Amino acid sequence: MPTGAHKIHPNLKIKVLMRDDKQGQVAALVKFPPGYVEPVHEHVTSHCVTVIEGEQHVAGKVLKKGDFHYAPPNTKHGPFSYPVGGIVFAVYRFPPAV
Repeated sequence: MPTGAHKIHPNLKIKVLMRDDKQGQVAALVKFPPGYVEPVHEHVTSHCVTVIEGEQHVAGKVLKKGDFHYAPPNTKHGPFSYPVGGIVFAVYRFPPAV
């Protein structure tokens, strides 16, 4: 889920499939509208996505259905762009609740 200072597009849709605050993990489907650009950012924990539909462009690569992207913690990644839109299955880690 995009977080940070950038403005989230009103047509961005997130369906949380599972959230475990104790373990610090979320699994979600994220639907990006055509033309959406997620700027360079980083997270304190890792996350990964698998493209379900459409395209995700990152670091000169075009990821399509079935392609996978992993971002380690505390590492800048992106920008991600979705010229034709796309749906990704995302698993995000976050600091667990204490």
